[in-house]
Amino acid sequence: MGEASVITCPNPSCQAANPEDRSACQVCGLALPHRYLWGVGAGVSGLHPGAILNRRYRLVQSQIFLDTRPGQPPESPQELPPELVAYLHLAAYPLQVPRPYAAFATAAGDCLLLEDSAIATTANPVALLPTLAQSWLDAPPLRQLNWLWQIAQLWQPFQAQQVAQTLCQPELLRVDGSTLRLRQLQAGAMPSLGQLGQSWLDLAKAAQPAIAPFLKALIQGMQQSSPEQLERQLQQALEICAQGQKMVYDLAVYTDQGPSRQRNEDACYPASGTVQQLEVSPPAQQSLLLLVCDGIGGHQGGDVASKLAIAVLRRHLEPVLSSLAAPAHAIDLVQALEEAIAAANDEISAQNDRSQRQARDRMGTTLVLALVHGSYLYLAHVGDSRAYRISHQSCQQATLDDDVAAREMRLGYGFYRQVLDHPGSGSLIQALGMGPATALYPTVQQFILDADSVFLLCSDGLSDHDRIEQFWQQELLPVVAGQQTAAASARRLVQLANRYNGHDNVTVGILQVRVRQPSTRAVPASVVGSKVQIDADPALFTPPLTEPAAATQPSLKAELGPDYRTKASTRRFPLLLSGLVLLAIFGVAGWVLWGAGTERLARQLPQSDGADPLVEPGATMPPPSLERDSFVRIQQSTAAAEGSSPPLLTLYDSLEAVSQSASQSAAVPAQGTLPAGSIVQILHKPSGADQQRWVRIKVCSVSTDTSLAAPPMESGPTPLPTPATPATNPAASPTPADSAVFQPGAEGWIQESQVAPIAVKVEGLPRSQQGICRR
Repeated sequence: MGEASVITCPNPSCQAANPEDRSACQVCGLALPHRYLWGVGAGVSGLHPGAILNRRYRLVQSQIFLDTRPGQPPESPQELPPELVAYLHLAAYPLQVPRPYAAFATAAGDCLLLEDSAIATTANPVALLPTLAQSWLDAPPLRQLNWLWQIAQLWQPFQAQQVAQTLCQPELLRVDGSTLRLRQLQAGAMPSLGQLGQSWLDLAKAAQPAIAPFLKALIQGMQQSSPEQLERQLQQALEICAQGQKMVYDLAVYTDQGPSRQRNEDACYPASGTVQQLEVSPPAQQSLLLLVCDGIGGHQGGDVASKLAIAVLRRHLEPVLSSLAAPAHAIDLVQALEEAIAAANDEISAQNDRSQRQARDRMGTTLVLALVHGSYLYLAHVGDSRAYRISHQSCQQATLDDDVAAREMRLGYGFYRQVLDHPGSGSLIQALGMGPATALYPTVQQFILDADSVFLLCSDGLSDHDRIEQFWQQELLPVVAGQQTAAASARRLVQLANRYNGHDNVTVGILQVRVRQPSTRAVPASVVGSKVQIDADPALFTPPLTEPAAATQPSLKAELGPDYRTKASTRRFPLLLSGLVLLAIFGVAGWVLWGAGTERLARQLPQSDGADPLVEPGATMPPPSLERDSFVRIQQSTAAAEGSSPPLLTLYDSLEAVSQSASQSAAVPAQGTLPAGSIVQILHKPSGADQQRWVRIKVCSVSTDTSLAAPPMESGPTPLPTPATPATNPAASPTPADSAVFQPGAEGWIQESQVAPIAVKVEGLPRSQQGICRR
């Protein structure tokens, strides 16, 4: 999205014309779409600007190519190599992860071209976005925390796809205002959380004074932390720091029937034509809500469904928002959104049931919403109504459509632009009202707003035919720069949608974000949970991933510059006095609590001949204890490596069946595997000492990736097999070759030792990820 400059020609004859003959499109008054792509592979090395790859991709800067024939489908391999599948499985992170656009072979070697890579399309000339290290020194404390929090959110899904090394490579980490962007993915040795912390050491030393003690404490504890703990600690720090920020939000929303429709099946909240401004100053934490729905069902009731969804969502969310006078916990707001969406779905579905509507006759609606609370923005969507994020450097689609094309891409069946050409690729796979809420999986995203930007919410009456890519620099970039109002831009986009699309209703909502005063509120090191040495020693961490990688990748210290300490000290001088006061306060408190704290810490940490356990390289944490009613995520796939027997999990119907398992007449227990990212609930754990090694589990979800937006089970051309059916004949026991993946709903007794080593406890799991175990 960010790689497209203005312009798609609306005349079909222009698309068929020779793209390099600019006169062919003069009749349209528009140029062709320009997509800037990042090139990877041996085939892109050694080229000079102006070189043409595969007779269509022109090199404009080092490894940055322009597609000169955007009207033609890009090239893609028949069979995708494993290194490309990771991109597709991680497509649920469209703001951070680039997307494969084309792949082909040349005489010089293979070429991979990525769209939505970390490219600043408004720069002249077009160039890569700055690295995180280059932008670190001048970033306010909230933004520094925000960048690290985004890395922490990506850690587990990247580990599942074996590309976590990407997050430890400074040159691959780029930033676009408050958003972390990745230049490309890198596979390799699986780093530990401690190694991730090691890559943050130079950042912590150059961090803003308000957060430096917290970051150093956080990094020193990462050797023993879980990914969930790391993410939670950063979330707590963000909540503290964000309370000191002053924000201004401008909102404008318009909906229009369009020139060719008999009725408007879109609906919005606030009402069309509303223009609002909200100023947020600490300690107040006001809220703002924007809803866009696009009804499905035509004369069968699409307009009824969209209006009903708006009414139900308002009824559920407005009381929640009115009670949020203080900062709210993110999990609470995410749960409130999921419950409101489920309620809207069920009310529309109930009306369908009462009218005995079946299959395609059922009315429904898409949904995209933005909820602002203080310095936080929550985006939620179902269907193909979209949200876009616009910065000074780029325009990106922040949501991933719930349609067949996106599903096929995420399952790894092909590049997005390849599957987009398949019949039925635009068909929705979910919308509000089409079935029970237990089968609905809304996507909810959380953003920290610490930089001027614009969020656009719209129905497909505007987004069809790449109209956002066509007009964003002309109509939305001036809003980011403060040169045009949100209201004027929204009205213009409705007019442009009617002129260049005109086949559908159109709804446009624009949320302009402006930071009046960045936060300098201090985050104490105590947020980490224990007193730690402030000047963390790199020797406390495990060695780098590999010596070659360490030698070829520039360090963060190198990017920050040899005098980064001096620069940081000079920049921080005005805050020195306040920093000394804070240190004095924390010092007194720390002196009082130090004795009790160290004694308690000593009791908690394992002892080994007086040695500091933090110093032991390669130390591993013991498997977690599985607690009743908790959720755990499978961290390591139980599928076998090629040529070896899979480590099957064995589920028994009852504990009596366990004791009878040696009997020839006993039923064979179910055996199967679970891929990484699966969610399992611990239903029961006996209290008897002789039964402590057994737990009853239920498989809640089995997903092809571990993204926050991943539905528990995605259907596709090759659905996952069902688990083996228990037989009465012991000879029918499944062999490793016949083993299957356990499906959601599989339940039974299992040895705790089988699950604990490959699982990690998940606290506060959102309803969207609880799958079939949702209550």
